[in-house]
Formats: sequence, structure tokens, C-alpha cells
Amino acid sequence: WRNHGYQDFDAFLNAFRHKRRNQFRRERREMDDQGIEFRVYTGDAITPEVVDQAFYFYAQTCERFGPWTSQYLKRPFWDEVSRTMPHRLQILLAGRADEPPVAGTLTLRKGDRRYGRYWGADEHVRFLHFNACYYFPIEQAIAEGVQVYEPGAGGHHKFGRGFEPAFTWSSHYLPDPNLRRILEDHVEREAEAVRHEVEALLASSPLKG
Repeated sequence: WRNHGYQDFDAFLNAFRHKRRNQFRRERREMDDQGIEFRVYTGDAITPEVVDQAFYFYAQTCERFGPWTSQYLKRPFWDEVSRTMPHRLQILLAGRADEPPVAGTLTLRKGDRRYGRYWGADEHVRFLHFNACYYFPIEQAIAEGVQVYEPGAGGHHKFGRGFEPAFTWSSHYLPDPNLRRILEDHVEREAEAVRHEVEALLASSPLKG
């Protein structure tokens, strides 16, 4: 997601066509209808108990999706970032008043960029995922002057909610010349396919203009 000069969340919504704009507002109202509120923790407010909750939700998601995901952020990582960079860390917990949280996310901020949204939930609440991972962080990003929010790879439901496709790169060295030759050809063709897909997505953006 990129901030194209939005002054507030309504300005962001106004970048969509009427039907989408009303859809997102309905999905946002659902949180009030179900009594869900968001509690944001950063800096000194990130206690070991808050980290426990956030890690629990993250681990739940990794376990639920099994072979399609990997719990690559081990528990020591969560303890380390909460100890060494609490000013960059933000943990969001969602729940009803005076009740334990039912969902949580983790993001990290540096400069005018926010990264993450490691998500998990104990309870299925309609549109909670969209609100906790997309709408609420975007609203915060606009208020805080964040220009780019990177919520992770994949997901056409993200594209439909104002996230734009972006290229990423990785660097590898393959010492075997035969394997390198085979993969170089494959990577070149794959990169061309990715370029075409990005062009097609941008041409069909739900954002007006």
C-alpha cells in the first residue's frame, strides 16, 4: 500500500469506486456490531504478556495452514525485537471489552515504511482479518505519516483493497554450471511473466484513475 497523498482514511476510501467504498465501510462497521476493539502496543507498553499473546496467534496460524506456511519467526526472535527495538515494534490485539483477545498482529516500522502483519486468530469473526491486517493499519499509517505498508506476499484480496503489486528481488549463487544454466533460463522466463502480470494488475486496479 502506498499513500498517494491521502489525508485521512476517508480520503483513501474515496479513491475507490462507489460500490467498493460502501463495501469497505460495511466491513468496518462489522467490528462495532460484534463488539471488537483494537488495542495497540508499542514501546514500553509491550510487556512479556503482550508478546506471549502475539506469538501465540502467529504460531496458531502457522500450525493451521501446515505445509503451506512455515513458522520461521521462532520465539527468540519475538523476545529479541521486543527487547532491542520496542520503538519500531507494534503489536495489535483485537478483542471485546474486558475479555481476552481473540486475534493479534505484529508489524515493524522503520522511517516511513511499515512491514509485517503476522496474523492469527482464535475465533472466526466476520471481516476481522481485513480490519486488523488492512483497514486499521492503513488508517494508522495515514495518521502517522507512513508512506508504504508492506503486508507480505500474495493475495488478490489485498489487491482488491488498495494494495499495489510490487517487485521483489533475491540473490543466489549456484556453483554447478549445468544447474545454473537451466535455472537462469527459467528465471528469465519467469521474470518476464511476472512483469506481464504486474502490468495487467495495475491496468485493472480498483482505485479510480
